[in-house]
Order: sequence, then structure tokens, then C-alpha cells
Amino acid sequence: MAVLKKIGVWSLAKIYMIVCAVMGLIMGIFFVILSSMGLKGMEPLPGVSGAGLIIALPIFYALLGLGGGALFAWMYNIFSDMVGGVEVEIEDKKKK
Repeated sequence: MAVLKKIGVWSLAKIYMIVCAVMGLIMGIFFVILSSMGLKGMEPLPGVSGAGLIIALPIFYALLGLGGGALFAWMYNIFSDMVGGVEVEIEDKKKK
């Protein structure tokens, strides 16, 4: 078993940002579909509706993901020093 001792803060934050932006796009499309069906109260961001959600939600989620990813990596690095890192099993395909 290998132990993950440190996580690059910026590298994890970028990955979280991309994943959250994609989720925001999916949620924006979902909310546009629901609001076009006439369902009231389906606006996750007050004052933003329709195609604005498809633009606003990915940006909003990406910013949250950037901050959340950086915070998680920073906290992981602190706590892994205290209690040890996560054990992972890594397989090298080249050796087979």
C-alpha cells in the first residue's frame, strides 16, 4: 500500500472547479427545463432564470468548487501530518 501524504492545493482545486462547473451546467439545464414546464419557485439563484441559469450556475458552482477544493486539500495536508495519509493501492500496468 502507498500512502497519500500531501495533495497539491492548486491541482485539486482545479479538478474540483471543473467537476463543479459541469455539475452546474447540468443543474442549469435541469432548472431551465423545470421552469419551462411552468413550475414556480424553481430558480436556484434569485432573479436569474431561463438561459441565464445555464451561464450563471456553472460559474457559481465553479467558484464554489475552486474554494472548496483548495480548502479540502489544505485541510487534508494539515491532518495527514497529524494522523497519517490515506492508504491507496496502486497498480503499475507497465510491469504486467
